[in-house]
Amino acid sequence: MIRQTFLHSRRRAAKTATASPASVSGSRNTAGTVVTSASTASGSGGTVSSYAWEYVSGDTGFTISTPSSASTTFSTNVSAVRQNVSAVFRCKVTFIDSTIAYTNNVDANGSYVI
Repeated sequence: MIRQTFLHSRRRAAKTATASPASVSGSRNTAGTVVTSASTASGSGGTVSSYAWEYVSGDTGFTISTPSSASTTFSTNVSAVRQNVSAVFRCKVTFIDSTIAYTNNVDANGSYVI
């Protein structure tokens, strides 16, 4: 008698992350700190345990206001010398099963309007 073993594979829902909007900006007509509008990360396919916003590229003078929150703003200094600045960020979304997904990139722009 031949014994047959069947392997059953269990499909897991793909875990994904998105950030919206994908472009945020802020401006001011005097030198100083400009704060962008907020971008919010979300995860699907499981329960999210943490968020971690991170710098990807661009001008380095930006600050992430709440780096471990789903929703955050970005700030930077602008002046007559430093009129238009931009940087790219993304959010690392960790699910309770330790799966990690990254959001799409978010463009942050700060402007000094004369």
